[in-house]
Amino acid sequence: TWDRGEPQEKHEPEGAAPAPPNTGSDNEESAEELAGLSILTGISVHSFIEAFAIGTLTNNEETLIMLVVAICIHKFFEIPAIFSLLAPNPNPVEGETQLLTKNTWRLAVVAFALLSPVAMICGMLTGAGLENEGSAFLQCFAAGTLVYVGMTDMLLPALAEGSLLWKVFKLAMSFLTTVILSFLPTLLG
Repeated sequence: TWDRGEPQEKHEPEGAAPAPPNTGSDNEESAEELAGLSILTGISVHSFIEAFAIGTLTNNEETLIMLVVAICIHKFFEIPAIFSLLAPNPNPVEGETQLLTKNTWRLAVVAFALLSPVAMICGMLTGAGLENEGSAFLQCFAAGTLVYVGMTDMLLPALAEGSLLWKVFKLAMSFLTTVILSFLPTLLG
């Protein structure tokens, strides 16, 4: 125990091995894994719904190819960002539990990569009769899941550390970025 910044002696029973210091790294690692799993779940729901809605709107081959290429480029950056939090430790400590094994992690990466193309095909096959309002609803729901993941798993943890001025600056910059991105099509169009 510590008292006024000065260490005090611990009294342990004779013959007992000293307890290893608690660094808190186990809690930090499990929190990162849970955050990664939460992000993966939210982004998976978002990706499926968005790709399904895109599949219902594609009427010609040219548009479909353009959208598939855009999704592939997007996934190229998205997959490492999401799965870096879930990657298994290559040198695990004895007794350490991991959320995903190497093979499960690889399978999850492949499944996530195939999620959007499968959803787009499902949208093309089943959503031919879906009206524009239905497709708009799906896109709004997908956008809502993305905003939820962004707020709870990305923005709030970023605001947890630092001085008040730094927190206000980060919040203002995220708000400004959102405003610029939402008006960008209008400004460029």
